[in-house]
Amino acid sequence: MSRAYTFIRLSDDEIETEIRTSISELASMGLHAIHHTAPYSTSHYTDRKIIKKYCASARRGGDGIMVPGDSDIPFPTYQLHCYIEMSNKGNAAIDAMLDEIVSSNGFGIMMEHTWRRNFDPEGLSYMFQSAKAKGIDITTRSEALKRFGNLLEIGDPYSGEEKDETAQPFYVVDRTGMVFENINSVSEIL
Repeated sequence: MSRAYTFIRLSDDEIETEIRTSISELASMGLHAIHHTAPYSTSHYTDRKIIKKYCASARRGGDGIMVPGDSDIPFPTYQLHCYIEMSNKGNAAIDAMLDEIVSSNGFGIMMEHTWRRNFDPEGLSYMFQSAKAKGIDITTRSEALKRFGNLLEIGDPYSGEEKDETAQPFYVVDRTGMVFENINSVSEIL
């Protein structure tokens, strides 16, 4: 079976309307969404600028454990990495991922498409049981950000990573107190 996808670029106003309306509709159903997940693991400066108005974080794809103060870039609040569809990768791959979280004392996000044929409920159960056995806290993204997230984040430290983006001003203080900036004064952003 072959699948074709067509992607369109919405205007900034259309993106904001989509995000604001979705959050409002979910709230009307008693679901209070404060975190965003980028479709198809995309992330672009203009999208992040809008998402920051409504959400506390944004997730995109890209395997990796996140550890504050462990790199030359700040904690990626609006480009959180996540492990995608680990349930079908086997116990050894799941254990390796969980061991990396433990050894780095890091923050890992896992995401599953439970409707896909390759989703393995037993693999997901193994992942939760193993995480608990290894002493990993299983928590919400909100709680994890309280433990690992930046203390202050102004601007967009991730702009310029995509081919059609230009770097934007930013000032970030991460959980360890490290300052990341590309400005002379915070007033350049405010």
